[in-house]
Amino acid sequence: MPPITTMKMLEKMYEINPDDVIEEEIERGKLIFKTEKEEKAISIDELEEAGYGRRENCRYCEISIPVMADLACGNWGAGENETFVEIFTEKGLKLMNNAVELGLIETAPATEKGIKIRGKTDGVMEKVAKKWHKKIFVPIGDRLERLHYYMDVMEDCIDCEACKYVCPVCSCDESKCIDFYDPMDSHKISIYHLVRLLHLSDSCIGCGQCTDVCPAEIPLTTLHRRMADRIQTKYNYIPGMDMKIPPSFEVE
Repeated sequence: MPPITTMKMLEKMYEINPDDVIEEEIERGKLIFKTEKEEKAISIDELEEAGYGRRENCRYCEISIPVMADLACGNWGAGENETFVEIFTEKGLKLMNNAVELGLIETAPATEKGIKIRGKTDGVMEKVAKKWHKKIFVPIGDRLERLHYYMDVMEDCIDCEACKYVCPVCSCDESKCIDFYDPMDSHKISIYHLVRLLHLSDSCIGCGQCTDVCPAEIPLTTLHRRMADRIQTKYNYIPGMDMKIPPSFEVE
């Protein structure tokens, strides 16, 4: 969540002064905040129904364990004061071995019970994500209705281009979204956004950074994922999962 929203949540839902928080944790479906004097936990479902909790893009993301990373660390399946670590690459293995050799950490094989708990929790979170995806991405209608939807949502854009600069997958040497765009245009929907919607349709990973930085509070991640879901499903491509596989619209 954005910082301001988090502070509002702490004051309203937890009745905690944000300045007093020293630690936060997610455990068994609850978001926990700790201060020097107390610990309070509220279910994520309750927080999200109240408009807080996880960012919207995190709610419908079906990848809870980052299997595309070198390492994945978390508390699912771990014992008290332990961290469950999954190693996916040689680089990740080297990192772990170096940490052990330097005496920074101690390791032990995962228990069969822990592995089952981790797998079960991951499955539950995937089902929750699909539920949120269905709830958020309600079909809009025909092409004309979809066009008006985008026009209405984006009409508050102030052309700051912040979304472009924070986007981790927008790495053009020459930005086409700017080349075909003039801030003096009087179009109801900026050509800048139209080009970006198409350009990112095969590579948007739904990270949420564009929404975070938008001063007009336009739900840009949701807009991009609406477009990207259709394209990525059609081409059976999930960006970011395998660096050896280029995006569907990659130009040689």
